Amino acid sequence: MVLFGSKPTKEKKLEKKGKFHELQLYRYKMARGEGVGDFTYRLPRLLQTEQRLREITQREATLTEEIKRGLESGENIEEMDRESQDLKSSYYAADCEWHLIYTRIVSEYLKRGLSQCRSYPQWYLHEILSKDCADRDGCCARDCGCCRTRDVQPNRQLGVGHCTLECGCCQETRGFAGCKLSDEAKESMKDICPLDRDTSYRYYQKIMKASIFGIADGNVASQLDLIEKPPAYEEKEFKPGR
Repeated sequence: MVLFGSKPTKEKKLEKKGKFHELQLYRYKMARGEGVGDFTYRLPRLLQTEQRLREITQREATLTEEIKRGLESGENIEEMDRESQDLKSSYYAADCEWHLIYTRIVSEYLKRGLSQCRSYPQWYLHEILSKDCADRDGCCARDCGCCRTRDVQPNRQLGVGHCTLECGCCQETRGFAGCKLSDEAKESMKDICPLDRDTSYRYYQKIMKASIFGIADGNVASQLDLIEKPPAYEEKEFKPGR
């Protein structure tokens, strides 16, 4: 786990006892007290930027398959190549935005909480987040297993996560694979489950706690007990740097 300065005695004691839920809940409560701006402005932007990074990553994966099929069939892939380049620059821009927001986080409790949560590579398989994916009729609502087996490249780690509107498997299941949704259609669909603390506070809080701290309201289980772990699972140090 990444360290940020010296830790208060209570954190050290909870860590030593292995009481993850109590530790992360303590960090959450302390972070709210010292980082009002973090919770009001930075965390919403951070989560929204992660959503954008997932959309780009999933579109890239789908486009890679479309290009492969195009090459096999002799199709002109010039337009797809242009989109691929555009996606690379879009990911870079969103990646830069994520790191800019992260560096402006005030609360060290929040940073330590995020670091602890993201030290598990499949942190997003937290039961709250998996259920949310299923509720949105994503791959977690089916037996395809896409969310559990996403092949995310090392330079796309911030794009790991559950289904977005760009998930190729979801598009195929719904019958519009290969067809681009208009920006208006995408925005209207996003409005159903807005990741916005002002318009959907309870929903936002639920997703934020699970995504940033790995905790769930009314649950005292550790994050590892709340993660649907794949067969090969290892804890890794979370490094916010590129």
